[in-house]
Amino acid sequence: MSSDKRKRYAIVPGSFDPMTIGHLDILRRASELYDKVYLAILINPSKDYLFNLETRKKIAEKACADMQNVTVIDDGGLLVDLARKLECSVIIKGVRDEKDFIYEKQMAAYNKNLAPEIETLLLPCHCDLLGVSSTKVRELLSVGDYENAKKILPCGTIEIILKQRNA
Repeated sequence: MSSDKRKRYAIVPGSFDPMTIGHLDILRRASELYDKVYLAILINPSKDYLFNLETRKKIAEKACADMQNVTVIDDGGLLVDLARKLECSVIIKGVRDEKDFIYEKQMAAYNKNLAPEIETLLLPCHCDLLGVSSTKVRELLSVGDYENAKKILPCGTIEIILKQRNA
């Protein structure tokens, strides 16, 4: 496969526990830049998740259903290995603030060391999404504030969350 073709494939990784409108914004922008974008729900066995993989995947699939060039996948291995397997030439990460930037810059250097052929693109979030995070969603859900959680979740995904919580 030519390197030109590889440059049109991107991967947007994360735990997406759960996916938010901030994640969705980064994904939508990535889908406008690249021919094929993989939303990769990564599995870290040492991390505790509020939502199981099946629920996180359902939320992501519902959120990006209108983006024809986006595919939701999951993986438990190294991100760069997955990017190579999918022939992605770029990892796309969103950053909200200086703390995110410093962390993602360190991860980009780590990934570049493992896979020099794969670039990392850091996309700043829009100003109106600075306060949006999965942590905030989990906090709101923990106190039963579904109305405010719904405001920072992708459209139609609160129903998936409520269904899982009531199961």
